[in-house]
Amino acid sequence: MIEAMQRRGGRAGGAFNPRLTTKTRDLSGSCSLSVTDRFDFAQDELLLTVCNAAGGDVAHLQILDAHQPSASMDAFSLSPGDQVELIRTAAPYDLRLLGPDGFCRRFSGCLAEDGPVAARLKEPRRGRGLILEIVPAEDAWFCVNDETGLCPTRRYRLSAGAPLRLRLPVLPDGAYDLTVSRLGGAFSRRFAGRLASQDPLRSCG
Repeated sequence: MIEAMQRRGGRAGGAFNPRLTTKTRDLSGSCSLSVTDRFDFAQDELLLTVCNAAGGDVAHLQILDAHQPSASMDAFSLSPGDQVELIRTAAPYDLRLLGPDGFCRRFSGCLAEDGPVAARLKEPRRGRGLILEIVPAEDAWFCVNDETGLCPTRRYRLSAGAPLRLRLPVLPDGAYDLTVSRLGGAFSRRFAGRLASQDPLRSCG
């Protein structure tokens, strides 16, 4: 199970333990979510920070840990302006975070096997779309697959510490669904969601 969670922002801080549920939550609504991941090398842990920006709706989310015996799912909510930190051992890990409007993030891999590799989405300075950045920990091949079919599946050989930045389109309704994986390794990330026409950062972190 997720080992520790902390809420900050619109409400007072403190321990936050989401209710375990086997039901499907209503994941509709309009909110602005971002997710960042990082590693704590001393503790061999993966840390996910989930933020719901101020000015939107309450975000109802679910997180599934595939390495738990029962493949259990936690459900929790974030008010506008709140954030929560999820902590999970990084050897190995396989987490899926589901949110409103098709929002999905999947984090899987093994820190000992892959090293501190990173893959993130960024906001383009101009125009509509997404910028995918991959930062390898060592020389390796990576595969980028666009599940929407807008771009063909491509492979890239990257050198350690040399980031790759790709400009990628989204569907007319703002939908996107991208998977990044390391060939011959355990590292994989999935980014899916929908951009709002007025806010290119929505569901983009």
